[in-house]
Amino acid sequence: MPVMAVTVIAAFKMRAACAITRDLVVRNPVKPDWSPDYEAVQGWPLVTALYNGIEQALKMLLLVPSDTEFTLEELAKRPYGHDLEMLYAQLGDVDRRHIEQHFREHRSLHDYLDVPGAEQFIGHINNGGRHRGMVSWRYILIEDISKIPSTSLWTMCETWDAICCLIRAKVSDTHDACFRLSRRLSSNFNRLITTRAIPYDGYLADLNRWRAHIGCSPLAAWIDLLGKAHHGLMDEVQAADRLRPELANMARTALAQMARDSADPDNDRLLHRIQKQPSLAWDPSDSAFR
Repeated sequence: MPVMAVTVIAAFKMRAACAITRDLVVRNPVKPDWSPDYEAVQGWPLVTALYNGIEQALKMLLLVPSDTEFTLEELAKRPYGHDLEMLYAQLGDVDRRHIEQHFREHRSLHDYLDVPGAEQFIGHINNGGRHRGMVSWRYILIEDISKIPSTSLWTMCETWDAICCLIRAKVSDTHDACFRLSRRLSSNFNRLITTRAIPYDGYLADLNRWRAHIGCSPLAAWIDLLGKAHHGLMDEVQAADRLRPELANMARTALAQMARDSADPDNDRLLHRIQKQPSLAWDPSDSAFR
């Protein structure tokens, strides 16, 4: 089989499939149950879909370069097949760094994860249990598999999305359009400035001075503001006196919206962290929540 060309349309379909599955994960969370078997049943349709999505995305990414050594037929068979670890190992250093940066931001927010990076997470879901992870999860409904690899649906979504982001950048030459977690959050918050709370033009200089003290990072400024607003520390916000009431109103709006959107795992986790950690901060130099 000749080397196939990955088209913009193919990349779009992969990204759309990822987005649809992410939405299904948000709307169908796995609820704790006294029966581990029933918890596995709840997660089974989504886990198997996400495994397949990550596998297909890795294979598509390996087929993107015009000088690729692979064909789809080779990637579909051993030694690659369904082996996520082996597929990931074939990626170049630049590609792996891109995916790891997505994962680092995700892990720094969802700090309950006990795996340090995307490579280790892929290894965990691929090799856990008595069989390989893909096989173990596929057959849990008909086989008495006592040990299967545990996983996080939302982290699988983020891993798949990170690979899709890289595919899109390569196929459409949009390397600056990466929409990782920090940019998604920053975009969501900045939309409140321009459409809801503050008459942006009249306060532009004040807003820029407020952001500057936090390192000119909009997300860092937002996290600082939301934490101080929630814990009643608005007097500590370094902003012009006339801007401070506007920022307080904006923070209340954002916090209320985050509470209403509790189904969104990222917003829900960020709100939880803000409520528990008054000093929560975003470090743009290391792309991590602290």
